[in-house]
Amino acid sequence: MNPASRESSPSVSGALLPLLVFGLAFTAAYAFAMSFTSAAAAPLWFPDSILLCALLLNRPRRWPLYLLAPLPIRLLVAVAPGTPLWFLLATYANDTVKALLAAVLLRLALKNPRRLNGVQDLSQFVAAAVFFAPGLSALAGAATRAGLGSPFWPSWRQWFLGDALANLVLTPAILSWFFAGDWWRRVGMRRLAEGAVLALGLVGAGWLAFDGHLQTPYDLLVLFYAPVPFLLWAALRFGLRGASGALCVITSFAIEAAEHHRGPYFGQHPELSILSLQLFLMVIGLSVLFLAVMVEERDRNARSLHDAERRYREILDSQTDLVCRYLPDTTLTFVNGAYCRYFGRSREQLVGHRFLELLPESARAAKRREIAELAANPRLEVVEHRVERPDGSEAWQQWINDAVIGPDGRVVELQGIGRDITDRKRAEEAREMLALASRLALVGEITASIAHEINQPLGAILFNAEAAEMGLAAGSLDPGELRRILEDIRKDDLRASEVIRRVRSLLRARSLEMQEVDVNRLAADVVDMVGADASRRGVTLRTELDPEPAVVHADRIHVQQALLNLVVNGMDAMAGTEAAKRCLTVATSRNPDGAVEIAVRDVGPGLEPDVLPRLFDSFFTTKKQGMGLGLSLCRSIAEAHGGSIVAENNDGAGATFRFRIPGNGGVRGAGPRV
Repeated sequence: MNPASRESSPSVSGALLPLLVFGLAFTAAYAFAMSFTSAAAAPLWFPDSILLCALLLNRPRRWPLYLLAPLPIRLLVAVAPGTPLWFLLATYANDTVKALLAAVLLRLALKNPRRLNGVQDLSQFVAAAVFFAPGLSALAGAATRAGLGSPFWPSWRQWFLGDALANLVLTPAILSWFFAGDWWRRVGMRRLAEGAVLALGLVGAGWLAFDGHLQTPYDLLVLFYAPVPFLLWAALRFGLRGASGALCVITSFAIEAAEHHRGPYFGQHPELSILSLQLFLMVIGLSVLFLAVMVEERDRNARSLHDAERRYREILDSQTDLVCRYLPDTTLTFVNGAYCRYFGRSREQLVGHRFLELLPESARAAKRREIAELAANPRLEVVEHRVERPDGSEAWQQWINDAVIGPDGRVVELQGIGRDITDRKRAEEAREMLALASRLALVGEITASIAHEINQPLGAILFNAEAAEMGLAAGSLDPGELRRILEDIRKDDLRASEVIRRVRSLLRARSLEMQEVDVNRLAADVVDMVGADASRRGVTLRTELDPEPAVVHADRIHVQQALLNLVVNGMDAMAGTEAAKRCLTVATSRNPDGAVEIAVRDVGPGLEPDVLPRLFDSFFTTKKQGMGLGLSLCRSIAEAHGGSIVAENNDGAGATFRFRIPGNGGVRGAGPRV
């Protein structure tokens, strides 16, 4: 045997064996259908269902085999005497086209034509295989029967119902019981026992309803519907497979009763018995099958939802962020693993309890008001608060809270995503201390200017006091002169107090206090403050102030501090410059967009290209004794105002620092401490 033969054998046997099984099944179904003698045709045309299942289970390239195989079976199986050959060939062609049409429509409509998953799949199956294809086929079949003398519309009705019921009752049962995988391996003992009880009850109800021992009208009315509870049981508990199997059992009882005129069909005309049977099976079959697929779809959706919730919880539990959901009264309804680990408690110890218990007593009232406001006005909110750790220590957390809206538009829950920011808070505190140290160092650098500014008014006060004493001693001091001397003393005292106030403001950490600030006036004050220090360094200070008022909404002290840093840095940069050329310019201007810019320009050596990208980084400095906080602090102040600061080399010598504040003042209200 050559390799080609060995390769072809499996495919040949794989094609012939299903075809042989189909031939046997089709022969049995055809012979059974032709054995009915009480009517012109069987109540269910079983061969239709066998052929349709074969087409749905095989690829289209094998369809010709299954479409041609029924022809010799139809010609060889015994039929009613006197049936002409042309009638057999016509019905064969009709049934072939009908099965082919239904199979093509189902393959186009269904994702998997072997399985009816959900209401949509069953609806498309019923539309194509139960109504459309049998309806068209019945027109041709009735016309064919008319050639034998049968009336058209009664023939159409009988032909249509026989074909439709075969596909409705038998096709789903064949596909779900024999071609839906090894489902029986997954059936547990309890499920198997329930199925056995259901089968016994179904057989008993079918026997009572269709056996015919009870034949009074009232008995028949009750017993005719005796199987219905068991059909519903099968649909609700066993889905499409159970419903279709139960429907086949009841159908077999009903067909046998109709054939022998027993039970509900006692005393009826044969054609009326068949019609009653068909209508009963059509109504009950459609109802039970749709109920079954709706239950299966509901169960699948419930399982999918459960799986999605499980995956969602697994994802949340794998997060390092704390996630919780809680009611407006702060009762926790869900916490993830990170939340449990953070507070050292199990999920059972947290869910159902109010998270306010985890907050310090002093913070609970504020948190209640905050949540009540969020529930009344749903929005995304970022908050920070203290919490108590399991060891009794306090920590800081940041939470992003959002409201969960119910179908009625009301807040049913709130969800929070939090993280520990204790390290950040400590870093901010350390930064504040370093910033304060930077201010102290800055004040130390301009001590000469401060001393000069204080000595001037103090000297004037001493001179005026001595003049007053001399005048009083000589008796020549009139009240008007004394009043002028006292006024001068008062002004000089206020000058000294203002200098001390400015220094004190630089030496304390404070939040932003936004107000209207004239940048021209602020720049002039800074130049005055460092005037004496500039003279000591041999630096000439110049101002180029905007002729129009440069007013912005800003914190005066913080902007003054930033400008003072830039001025002192500029004077430091010119330490190696020739004394006659040392000049520092402070200029103000208003940009077209309304922003105000303060430029500090020196004539020093300028900035190295590799220094520019890191110039405003914390702890980066080019000074031997510097801490690297001055320019970083300037950037923090600019960003707190919604502005910016940049540095650039001049075309000639030196560098220029540009401190920019938006015209609207950027951030309003209390800001970060810097």
